[in-house]
Amino acid sequence: MCGLKKGRPLKFDRESKHYYMIDKTPAGQRKCPFCAEMILAEAIKCRFCQSMLVDDQGQAINDPKALKKAEVGPPGVLGLLIWNLMVPGLGSWKLGYRLRGGIILGVVSVAMVIWGMEAMEIFNKILSQAIHSGNAHVSPELMEKMQSGFWYEVTFWVYLYSFIDMLWLYPWKGKPTQPHA
Repeated sequence: MCGLKKGRPLKFDRESKHYYMIDKTPAGQRKCPFCAEMILAEAIKCRFCQSMLVDDQGQAINDPKALKKAEVGPPGVLGLLIWNLMVPGLGSWKLGYRLRGGIILGVVSVAMVIWGMEAMEIFNKILSQAIHSGNAHVSPELMEKMQSGFWYEVTFWVYLYSFIDMLWLYPWKGKPTQPHA
């Protein structure tokens, strides 16, 4: 007995009392590994999703997960700088140096938390002075004290190092340079 489910032919098995899909692929056709649409077996590029089905050497790409990230190339420098600006160490992380990026992020995060706890006491003094005096002016001594200290320096220098490290790791040699006219 046959039935239809969403346009696909089904076959009923009397012993198990279940329906099974009949996989009838027309001769000379195959499914695209990226979008699962039926395409010609000799196709080089899928007409539906525009994915390349053959690599540079002429080998068929049957598994989309088999595509390596290295074939795409490294992300752009500007994008890496923006990522690193938002999250220190993420530039190195996106270049594939996950441990380095994680260590940088961890050190900056811990240093910022410790510095924040130290700065909170000073901030409380500034806030209480503003409340009691009615003057929101912050004394330069308190601001200097808030921006000094070991953990403030660690945060600043490791954050700066995260940019230097990312630029150091970037594969500059892979990019062709254009001579200036």
